[in-house]
Amino acid sequence: MKISCGKPQLAKLLALAAVGMVGLTLAATASPATVTIQVGSLAVVSGSVTGTLSGFQPNATVTVNGSSYLANASGVVSLAGAPLAGSADLTVGFLDSNGVAQTVSTALKDLTSGATLSAATLSDLIPDTTAPVTLTINTSSGTTTAVTTTGGSTTTTAGTTTTSGGNGGSTTTTGSGSGSGSGSGSASGLAGARALSDGSISIPASSVVMPYRLVIKQVAFAPRLVRAHGQQISIRYRVADTRGNWVRNAVVWMRTLPLGRLSSVKAKQTTASGWVSFAARSGKSVKLVKGGRVNIFVRASTPGEPIIGGTSTRRLVSLRVSTHR
Repeated sequence: MKISCGKPQLAKLLALAAVGMVGLTLAATASPATVTIQVGSLAVVSGSVTGTLSGFQPNATVTVNGSSYLANASGVVSLAGAPLAGSADLTVGFLDSNGVAQTVSTALKDLTSGATLSAATLSDLIPDTTAPVTLTINTSSGTTTAVTTTGGSTTTTAGTTTTSGGNGGSTTTTGSGSGSGSGSGSASGLAGARALSDGSISIPASSVVMPYRLVIKQVAFAPRLVRAHGQQISIRYRVADTRGNWVRNAVVWMRTLPLGRLSSVKAKQTTASGWVSFAARSGKSVKLVKGGRVNIFVRASTPGEPIIGGTSTRRLVSLRVSTHR
């Protein structure tokens, strides 16, 4: 049977076909409006990072500070001692679901204080934990919103996303503005709060009450390497609370595991800046071998309160040992 079609009907059919083709093309090229990447709490030590990032395409190749990693079937990238290349910024590159290259950066911030990790903190041997970050990337505008939770406070920051097109070019758009909301309140409202010369806040240990706790935030050894028995060593600890305030009058006590690796010291209280210093000597039981460690148990508590539980805190740190010169 032969079907004839006049010119008006043919024109209409061609128009409908064209509309259908355009619709299919748009459906094939449309990108998702947003991409959400979750950066979990990461452990940072000796210039490398361990933890997970998620939100990628299954089995996708993802770059983190220039190194390539493979996401699993759930879109999760696991980092184990991944180098940070000396940067406090975590720069992540990946392909979105439309195959368009995206690059986004976020500053690594301390989980307790919310401060961006310094170069010294990144490279030292004391493990630090970063705050988790949720990165929401608007693929249309090229902007990124980072939501970070630290010490009971949530900070939202608009940032920059770089999108690379298939022609090899790239465009960068910078967002603007930032804001924060806090669930912990202002430190100036705490009893005995003082502003230090660098703008940080010092509070007495008595102002740290549950659910907030003390934190042994910084550790410093001088020298940083034990090479002889009877060597004089200066050990400093800095105590904060989980809101990021430095804590004065906190009681700090330390001992080696096992005993005798360093000379015993008496408990001392922190100064207005949160620091406390101890002077010790390396014991005869220290084995002077390359790559050795002296493990030190440190405890901080509030005078008059239980040393176990409550707002008290504990931390295990280590001092490096090497062969005698």
